[in-house]
Amino acid sequence: MFKVKKEKKLSINKNNRKNKKEKDIFDNCPNLIELLIPDCIDEKRDYIVLGENRYSRNFVISAYPNRTYLGWLDRIFTLLGDITLSIINRPTDDDSVIRQLTKKVTILESEYQTYQNRGNIDLLHPLEKMIYDYEDMRKKIQTSNDKLFFVTIFLRINATNLEELDAKSNLLKNEFAKISAKVRNLNFRQLEGLKSNLPFGKLGIYDYERNVTSDGLATMFPIASSNMSSINGVPIRTQLLHRASNIFRYF
Repeated sequence: MFKVKKEKKLSINKNNRKNKKEKDIFDNCPNLIELLIPDCIDEKRDYIVLGENRYSRNFVISAYPNRTYLGWLDRIFTLLGDITLSIINRPTDDDSVIRQLTKKVTILESEYQTYQNRGNIDLLHPLEKMIYDYEDMRKKIQTSNDKLFFVTIFLRINATNLEELDAKSNLLKNEFAKISAKVRNLNFRQLEGLKSNLPFGKLGIYDYERNVTSDGLATMFPIASSNMSSINGVPIRTQLLHRASNIFRYF
C-alpha cells in the first residue's frame, strides 16, 4: 500500500511540472498604453487632475470662423505653449449630402419667392447668397470636385496649478473670440474629452461635429507655411536631426 501511494505522488509532481506555464519575458516590456497613461485620473466639474502638479482642462470648438486659412491655429500654440490639439474628421456620404442640399435649395427658393411677392426686399439679398452657396456646393460634390466632412477639434490645456489653468483658459477664449470663433469647456465631460484628445482617432463626443469642405479641411493640416508643398504628397514635418522631410501619400 505504501508503495502505491509513493508512485501516485511522483506521478502528480510530474504532471504539475508539465502543466506549469512558461513565463514570457516579453510580458515585462511596457506597451504603448502604459507609456501614455497618467499617474492618476481625478475628474472634476471643469478640469481633470492627471497627477502631482498636472492639471488639464478640455475644450471643444463649437463655432468656427467664416473663413479659415493655413496656419489659423498657430497663434494658439505660440501663446499657450503646452496645449494638446486633436482634429477628428469623418467623411460623409455624397448621395445623402446631395439630397439634403437639393432640399435646402428648394426651401430657400420658396422663401425667396414668398418675400419677393410680399415686397419684402430686405431679406432677398441674404437669401440669394445662401442659394448660390448651397447650389455651388451641391454642383461641386455632384461632379466629384469637392467633398463634405464632419470635423471636431478638441483642445487640452495643461498647467501646474489651478491659477495657471484658469489664466490660460481665459486667454484661449479671448483669442478665439478675436477670430469670431468660440470654444466651449466640456463641463462634466472632461474624461470623455480626454479620451477623444488621445492619439487613437476615436471620437467620444458627437455634439460638436461641424460641416467642412475639402478646402477648409486642408487648412487644418499641420503646415505653417503656404510655400511648403510637394508633388509626392502632403508635407507633414521635417526631422531635426537629418533634416529629412516626411511626406504623407494617400494614393
